[in-house]
Amino acid sequence: YPLSLINVEKELKINDLKQSREKLIPFLDSPEKEIRTTTSHLLAHLYRHDWYLLADQLMGSNKKLQIIGLIEILCEIGDKNSFQFFIKFMKHLDPEIRGVASVVALKVNALSKDEWTFCLKDPEKTVRLSALHWFSKHLDSKNFDILCGLLEDPAVEIRKELSWLLGQQ
Repeated sequence: YPLSLINVEKELKINDLKQSREKLIPFLDSPEKEIRTTTSHLLAHLYRHDWYLLADQLMGSNKKLQIIGLIEILCEIGDKNSFQFFIKFMKHLDPEIRGVASVVALKVNALSKDEWTFCLKDPEKTVRLSALHWFSKHLDSKNFDILCGLLEDPAVEIRKELSWLLGQQ
């Protein structure tokens, strides 16, 4: 990471990050992606055992970058108990949040078949594409029928991926 733990510690002028971890949260709003990424990594480490405290705090946030940071933090922690939040992320009004959440939910297998089926109708292309990728990993006759609904998807990328997948069968 371009921004090291030492630089963050120096910037915050604190000695013990564990006691001052809440002071890192505003760095999730940084316009610099490297700072946000490093902050997410640090918060994942510092909240590894009590991530739910951070989740409760950030779920109420109206700051998009903080919620996206929380999604990345929960991904890195990987606790299956946190997967309940992905259902909430997938219902968020902001399409970018739903898009990021869908990519992470696919990575950590956080959603059920019913939840992915719901995602196939999302207006955000990234969400539909993530759902398509999930179904492609769990392809059976029922899931094949569900995917056929994407043949008329408005996104060319989704139709191309679907045709490739169907051609493999």
